[in-house]
Amino acid sequence: MPKSISTKFAEPKVDIVPLTVFKDTSHATCLNTRRSVIGILILLGNAPIFYYSKCQNTVEGSTYDSELVAMRIAIENLLGHRYKLRMMGMDVEKYSILLGDNNSVIVNTQLPSSSIKKKNNSVAFHKAREAVAAGYVRTGHIHGTENPSDDLTKAVSPTEFCRLTEPTLYNNAV
Repeated sequence: MPKSISTKFAEPKVDIVPLTVFKDTSHATCLNTRRSVIGILILLGNAPIFYYSKCQNTVEGSTYDSELVAMRIAIENLLGHRYKLRMMGMDVEKYSILLGDNNSVIVNTQLPSSSIKKKNNSVAFHKAREAVAAGYVRTGHIHGTENPSDDLTKAVSPTEFCRLTEPTLYNNAV
């Protein structure tokens, strides 16, 4: 008789590792289509493991709407990485930190009483709200000048690039 296939996760081989996500949007940056550019950076501990920089598929009417779409994409990528790391035998922290520079998006995704009228933005909002309510994502505000994902949304000077990436990329340099 064949053995039944187990759906258990692999046993953790290392200590608990934190996942941190930085997200940013540059509203209507593309001059031809007026689409916003999304920037997402995922860190495993202090090491960057994933980055994403792309024009959004739709034209959004406001910065708030663009930030909601960016948050949805960031959460979907985060969930995929959490699952992948657990399958490889890493014990991921119970919740991950998602940091963004638009405080109204951060606050609204934390409040259960918030609602959105537009259907397309409502889907992105509820994806973010569900992740926060389930407890596997905690959102927080980071000032725009300190957000390392800002490099992924617009052209910055070499000194600005080094200032934003140095704490992240060279934190454990010898």
